[in-house]
Amino acid sequence: MTIETSENKVSVPAGTFTYFLKFIPSLILTVVFGMCFLSLPDTALCQSLQKDNAIQTDLHLLNIYDGRGRITLAKEYLSGSNDEDFDNASYLLRKIVADGQEEQLFEAFYLMGLMHEELWAKYAATAEKQYQPHHSIGFILLSRGFDTDKALSVLIQEGSILNMQVQQTLRFLYESGYDDIPRYDRRIPKFFKQAAIEGIPRSMLVYGEILVGGMGVPAKPTKGIGLLKKCNFEEAKFLLGQTSSSISK
Repeated sequence: MTIETSENKVSVPAGTFTYFLKFIPSLILTVVFGMCFLSLPDTALCQSLQKDNAIQTDLHLLNIYDGRGRITLAKEYLSGSNDEDFDNASYLLRKIVADGQEEQLFEAFYLMGLMHEELWAKYAATAEKQYQPHHSIGFILLSRGFDTDKALSVLIQEGSILNMQVQQTLRFLYESGYDDIPRYDRRIPKFFKQAAIEGIPRSMLVYGEILVGGMGVPAKPTKGIGLLKKCNFEEAKFLLGQTSSSISK
């Protein structure tokens, strides 16, 4: 390779720049970590770097297609206690279901069951004796006058671990509203949209219907029909028939 300067041409062996480029990431890390050690009182910087490194590792695992890797990372998230950990774990487990990774399906549903039990244990003190852990804790919170925003958040968490009963409840709440939850609350289609993108059939059905009918969102019939066609549900076929009839009129 030849580099041309204002005075003359300098020949550089092929591959030299590629060779030195390999050392740039290590050099940057060395400088940054050196800054951490030279400014020990500023521990926030070091902690931030450690967190960023962990996030990059998590993102790498999130993007892989290996079911075992997803199970491993989901378990790691489940050892946490905040809502973000719950959401990350549920995402990984849904991807196993959506991608049909049969070897991990049983374990994925088992972990989802544990996640529901954890939600129940967290809010069980507000539930009456006639309720059992298989009931929706989010619905119980809602019906007992608990903070509606929190109750809806718990319902969405239950829906995110593929509780079909809860997903039907969320669909009803979106169409009709309830108490302080307004009709067409934006948080609900956001959940269904995400799960539909991931390839969860029930969510594709609900979000497809929302788009076709323009229910609280700008109507997008073409996109909605595309989602409905991917669902192997009788309800989806019925909606497609209705949509075709209305378009032909």
